[in-house]
Amino acid sequence: MAEGRRATQILREVAARTPDDQPIRLGEILDAFGERAFGIVLILFSLPNCVPSPPGVGTIFGIPILLFAVQMALGRAKPWLPRFLLRREIRKIDLMRLLDRAEPKLAAIERLCRPRMTHLFTPRIERAIGVYIFILGISVIMPMPLSNFLPAVATVLLALGLFEEDGWLVVIGAMVGLVGLGVAIGIFVLAAEIITSGLHQMLGW
Repeated sequence: MAEGRRATQILREVAARTPDDQPIRLGEILDAFGERAFGIVLILFSLPNCVPSPPGVGTIFGIPILLFAVQMALGRAKPWLPRFLLRREIRKIDLMRLLDRAEPKLAAIERLCRPRMTHLFTPRIERAIGVYIFILGISVIMPMPLSNFLPAVATVLLALGLFEEDGWLVVIGAMVGLVGLGVAIGIFVLAAEIITSGLHQMLGW
């Protein structure tokens, strides 16, 4: 069971029980996280939109967020992925190198998280969080400048809160998401006004 253990600890345990000459499948990693796997996949697909990225990145990484959010909203216990993705492999040595580089930073974040307000983590509320993340995901894939950053950050905070059962982090993520959605709506309205004004000018000619 993955409950109560840090993500880095779980990944090291997966690597430890894998022979050095055998690769590790993505499906094995998700199985190791159990019901907490939603948190991991949401973090992985949201992080690219938390940093400056080329156009189109929001859509590429946002669509999987929508897929996982729908699964959460439907009450699935763990994320579903196509079989060909579950069979994707990573060499044990590559996973260990990645952990060695990332663990100090992840550990600093993990130390800030702890089980708080755990009464929030009921199946009904987790499904509601899935619906909310779906809405954030729509904003992430919108081809509008600055419309995806805050929703992506909010998704990471929500996913971390789910993974660590940290209710305060979920609340903070929800608040950041509201701000992000407000910014996205404002940008959309402004763009619509600019386009409408341009069309009026063209018709006036």
